[in-house]
Amino acid sequence: MSVTRFLLAALQIDTIREETSIHWRRQKLHQEGNGLHDVYATTLDRISCRCGDKPRLGMEVLLRVSLAQRPLSVSELCDALGVEIGSPDFNTENIPPIQTLLESCLGLVTVDKEMSRVHLIHSTL
Repeated sequence: MSVTRFLLAALQIDTIREETSIHWRRQKLHQEGNGLHDVYATTLDRISCRCGDKPRLGMEVLLRVSLAQRPLSVSELCDALGVEIGSPDFNTENIPPIQTLLESCLGLVTVDKEMSRVHLIHSTL
């Protein structure tokens, strides 16, 4: 349970830090509904509001990692996301770096450095 509390606090802090003024940070801090489900929903909203291709990439990473039948290696995930649907060739220049993938998920996905496997930050996600 303590890991869940730490995760909740970390995601809440990230959400609060996104605000642009002390006033709005205080508003976010005192908002009702700061349970884990609400924090996950807020983080997903933050992912979808990002600029450029990061929302698509972030959601695709979350989808692939959560639906994989086994933990994916870093290279498997990167290669899978580098595939362009409808293209007959695999363009290695289209493979996103793992750091870009992690940043696009705003902390909801992490890498086990020892095993080089990608996984959701917590089983409740």
